[in-house]
Amino acid sequence: INDMTIKQFTHDFHHEYTHILHQLKNYPIGFQELSAADYTTSWSERTNEEALKLGFVSNYAMADVNEDFAEMVSYYVITTPQNWENKLLSLSNYNKAVYEKFK
Repeated sequence: INDMTIKQFTHDFHHEYTHILHQLKNYPIGFQELSAADYTTSWSERTNEEALKLGFVSNYAMADVNEDFAEMVSYYVITTPQNWENKLLSLSNYNKAVYEKFK
């Protein structure tokens, strides 16, 4: 097992746990509206960089609002504060409304 395997397992664990929590407590309705126009079934055809420019932490987050939320929470939990802040700063260069999604 290497560091990437552990990081991926940790990410997946938090992603799936977020889905469980979401069944108990819903996220704010406004979250669904922020990126509604950009959800797509062809998310796998986008790179993570393209996804970031649209306000998603990964291309998989583009699948739907539930995956978007789970990916965002998972990334937040496993990322250092400095890396999270860097992601926010890069988002602010693209779209202020999307930046607000992550604050």
